[in-house]
Amino acid sequence: MCFKGVLPGTIGVVLVSIVLFLVPAGSSRAEVVVFDTITVQGRPVMLRALTKGRFFPSGGQIVEFSLDGKEIGRTLSGGDGYAFLEIKPIKTGLHEVEAKSKGERSGGYLLVCNKGDKVFFIEIENALMGSLLSDAVRQGADVVLPSIMKSFRVVYVTGLLGARRAREWIRTNRFPPSVIIDSLSEEYIQELTSMGLIPYAIVGSPGLVGSAGNLIRKRFSFVP
Repeated sequence: MCFKGVLPGTIGVVLVSIVLFLVPAGSSRAEVVVFDTITVQGRPVMLRALTKGRFFPSGGQIVEFSLDGKEIGRTLSGGDGYAFLEIKPIKTGLHEVEAKSKGERSGGYLLVCNKGDKVFFIEIENALMGSLLSDAVRQGADVVLPSIMKSFRVVYVTGLLGARRAREWIRTNRFPPSVIIDSLSEEYIQELTSMGLIPYAIVGSPGLVGSAGNLIRKRFSFVP
C-alpha cells in the first residue's frame, strides 16, 4: 500500500484512522481474558487475567476471580493490564476459573495434579484439527482422548488459533476440556518437572516436537 503525498510524520495518524474506520463499533467495549494454569496439589499458584480496552491493555481495573462457580477473591490489574490472585489448591482435577471485570467475563481452567502425574501434550492444529475434514479422525479422537485422560494429565498446545479460539473449537467439536497453552518451550517443561510432574508424551508437528528437545520421553509427530 502506498500513500502518495503523505508526509512521513503523518503516516501513523493515517494508519490509526484506517484502523478506527475498519474496527466495528462493538469492539470498543472492555474485555477480560483468563489464562489457563497447571500446578500440583498444595502448591501456591497465581491465577492470571488480562483486562483490555479497545486496542490496548487497560490497567487499574477490579477483577473478580471465581473457582468452580464460587468467588475466591478480587484484585486490581496493574498498569500492563494483568491481574493476579494467588491461591493454594487442595483438590486435584480440572477446575473452572472465571474472571469478571466491568461487566465482562471470561472462563478458563486450572489443572491441579498430584506429584508424579504424567503429562501428555497434544497440539490442536496438527493432531486434532484433521477431524474437521475426516469423520474417522473425529470419532477416533472422541474415543482416544478420554482414554488418554484416564492415565495422563492432558495439556493442549495451540499456535495460530490462540487459546480462546482453541477453547471454542474444542467445545464445539465436543472434545474433553483441559488447559490450553499458547506455546511450548523447554523452560515451561522444566517448570513442570520442578513441580514434580513427568512430561511424558507429546503429539504434534515436527516443529513443536523439536522445541521440546529431549525433555519429553515419548514424541510423535505428523507431517501435514
